[in-house]
Amino acid sequence: MTTTYYGAQVTQQRAGALSPSTDCGPVVRQYFYYLVPAATLAAADLLMWGFIPKGARFFGGKVEIAAGGAAATANIGSYTYAATPVVITAAKFGTLTDMTLITIEKAFGETVAKSFGVLQATDMYIGIVTAAQAVQAAATFTGYYDYLP
Repeated sequence: MTTTYYGAQVTQQRAGALSPSTDCGPVVRQYFYYLVPAATLAAADLLMWGFIPKGARFFGGKVEIAAGGAAATANIGSYTYAATPVVITAAKFGTLTDMTLITIEKAFGETVAKSFGVLQATDMYIGIVTAAQAVQAAATFTGYYDYLP
């Protein structure tokens, strides 16, 4: 005899407990691009890629880095904005550990441990905070992330 198992969303649907933020709706793809100016991004600098509204469900993304610098590293995280940007979770979505002079691609937020599918409790920005090394001038960050509003 075959046993049928239901995922969490199907179970909620069968129980009549649909929630637009968890079960259905259009996915938003937020595109970002940044060209590092003549001055490099220094250690501990923040680079905001975009915004995720409160109540959105995060579904990961991808970044392409060109000419970042041989040893530059960064954490991909979420930030609130008050008078100045404040880091609240530095590596919530993942890390960039090898931003070399060649072009690399890196997925982020692709697992539950890296916040895939997590419902956001507050309005926040998504971006990176550089680690101990600087990101060189003329490096580019291009990519996207997806969320369900």
